[in-house]
Amino acid sequence: MKELSPRGVYRYCAGSTSQERDYSSRLKTIFRECVTSSDVARNLVVLRTLPGLAGAACAAIDGMALRSYLGSVAGDDTAFLAMSDDLAAMRLNEEIAQMIR
Repeated sequence: MKELSPRGVYRYCAGSTSQERDYSSRLKTIFRECVTSSDVARNLVVLRTLPGLAGAACAAIDGMALRSYLGSVAGDDTAFLAMSDDLAAMRLNEEIAQMIR
């Protein structure tokens, strides 16, 4: 990968692991700032967000590469996250509660 060095000169560097970490941290920041609450309904996690940001919250979850995560449906300020089972939904809900505190 080619990048601009602090001295203003282009150089080649190894892979994009720092960019992936930066992307992941950005997604988590977006998630923390837009989610207002969460709850569990069997294997679904129901997210409530600021108006218009449910899609952004789902995009952040998609980028987190969770093992038991199956997919999501987002409205304007509500999103449903489908998990593989009830236990996975409860665990994710607990993680979300810690993230948004």
